[in-house]
Amino acid sequence: MPTAKLTFVALVMSWCTVAFAQNKQFTGRVTNPQQSPLAGVTVQIKNSKVTTATAADGRFSITAPGDKVMLVFSSVGFEKKEILATAGMPLELQLKEEAQGLSDVVVIGYGTQRKTELTGAVSSIRSDKLREMPVVSVEQAVSGRLAGVQVQQTSGQPGAGISVRVRGVSSIAGGNEPLYVIDGLPQFNDDVRGANGLATINPSDIESIEVLKDASATAIYGSRGANGVVMVTTRSGRSGQARVVFESSAGMQKIRRKLELMNADEYVDFSKRYYTNSGIAFPADLAAYTPGVNEVNTDWQDEVFRTALLTNNNLSISGGNEKTRYYISTGYTNQQGIVRNSGYQRGSLRLNLESKVSDIFTIQSRLTVSRAKQNGFSPSVGDNTRNLGKSGIGSVLRAISTVPIKNPDGTYSDVTPFSFNGIDAENPVAMAIEVLDQNTTTRIQGGVDLKVTIAQGLTNTTRLSADFYSIRRDLYFPRILPRLGNNIGSAELGNYDKTSLLAEDFLEYKYNLTPASYLEAIGGVSYQKERLNTIDLAAAGFGTDQLKN
Repeated sequence: MPTAKLTFVALVMSWCTVAFAQNKQFTGRVTNPQQSPLAGVTVQIKNSKVTTATAADGRFSITAPGDKVMLVFSSVGFEKKEILATAGMPLELQLKEEAQGLSDVVVIGYGTQRKTELTGAVSSIRSDKLREMPVVSVEQAVSGRLAGVQVQQTSGQPGAGISVRVRGVSSIAGGNEPLYVIDGLPQFNDDVRGANGLATINPSDIESIEVLKDASATAIYGSRGANGVVMVTTRSGRSGQARVVFESSAGMQKIRRKLELMNADEYVDFSKRYYTNSGIAFPADLAAYTPGVNEVNTDWQDEVFRTALLTNNNLSISGGNEKTRYYISTGYTNQQGIVRNSGYQRGSLRLNLESKVSDIFTIQSRLTVSRAKQNGFSPSVGDNTRNLGKSGIGSVLRAISTVPIKNPDGTYSDVTPFSFNGIDAENPVAMAIEVLDQNTTTRIQGGVDLKVTIAQGLTNTTRLSADFYSIRRDLYFPRILPRLGNNIGSAELGNYDKTSLLAEDFLEYKYNLTPASYLEAIGGVSYQKERLNTIDLAAAGFGTDQLKN
């Protein structure tokens, strides 16, 4: 027996020695076009997680099995490169500077600049990056993609408000939302806790997004830009043959992890111990419960949550000639929520037109119409009427597993007949199916730019824009709800209409001093007027639930 053990150990040691001998070392040096060493270049074995980085002298060393291996070299500002390396033969590699992006034109308030000419803190993202993943709103498109920009959704409800922070929180009592400028029209995303107004803009229509993060934003837009400015530019047509593009995407969403809650027998046993240790008599429903006889074991999470579908379809037609260019698009988004009967639907139509009337006069016009419908799951408002137990998610957590969804007579059951943590909870399935919690958003936004070239390098732009934005909120708790309905029903109705008008005129002068330098000046006036109408109504005591429609 000892001999067998020694033999086994010897075999294992021999196998480890052979495996270790199979690893080979690959070395080399990375430089830039000026033959200077590049430090911090990521060197990765293709299709693996094995990586290293070049040292200050540009040299690297990486270990991998086999005599040959494909290495991937990448660094910010340089083109990615793949090289087949051979063990024992040091590489001499030169990375080319990535010219793409350095010559891109960036929108900065009332003008544009190339990235190489920027002196302020500006982050930008182009349309090709926005199309890499399906998103519902503008804010989701920039989430995690722009340095210094934090995006947080205020709830998991589809179409819910999204909070954006540019370089953190700047005010304790005041607002922290940035100013959005969509095709030259400044506006705030006022309702970050309810329906997301900016979600009415189709991300597929966006050409670029720039975020102004420093004092330059305040210099251009005043105190409104103190929290940063998000510049959104929509697409325009290009000269040439008409181009028809259809984009479609689909995906699924589901709850990441269910909470591990007690089943019926575990909950009854726990409740009896609670009442016994507290010296309180058992409630009648608890005393009547017999394990193995009462077969009800309701998993309220399974009854309420589901696997949801997300579909996004967009059709665009663009083209034109040297005189006229156009861009027409339509889109439809349908995002189901992971809660039954919740979701977000949006339809949009856009027309962007640019016409060069003469050598000195150009007209640009923009028009978008969108309508969105959001079905929610009744969040808590923190009062006694709609506390945690009477909210959508709160009712799922409070409902006990010993009761069925419905009683034998077809009515919804009381989900907390003997709950030791309070009996003020609503039936979760009834909340999901019967409650009407809907936001309907309508938006019409348009504008026209009149550009006149007065002299060489001197241009005058007159801009007229308008934005009409309306949200209707419908909330109804039907009579059949065991607690919120209370056999009388209650309803809330809210109407929020906002109209914004903009008129501005500015001159831009640009003079080239030398091939490498120029002089630019912009000056003008701007006038913007906003009107907000708000109506909130509430009523109770309905004779029938048919009135909710």
